[in-house]
Amino acid sequence: MPMRNNRLAFPGKISADVIGAIYLLTLCMLTLAVPYHKAND
Repeated sequence: MPMRNNRLAFPGKISADVIGAIYLLTLCMLTLAVPYHKAND
C-alpha cells in the first residue's frame, strides 16, 4: 500500500497519472475513429 500513500503525498504524481490516462484515451479514440471514417467513405 505504499504506492497509494505516495500518490496522496504528491499531487503532481496524480495529475501526471490523469494526463497519462487522458492521453491514452485520446489515442484509443483516434485509433477507433480512423477506420470508422474510412468505412463511411
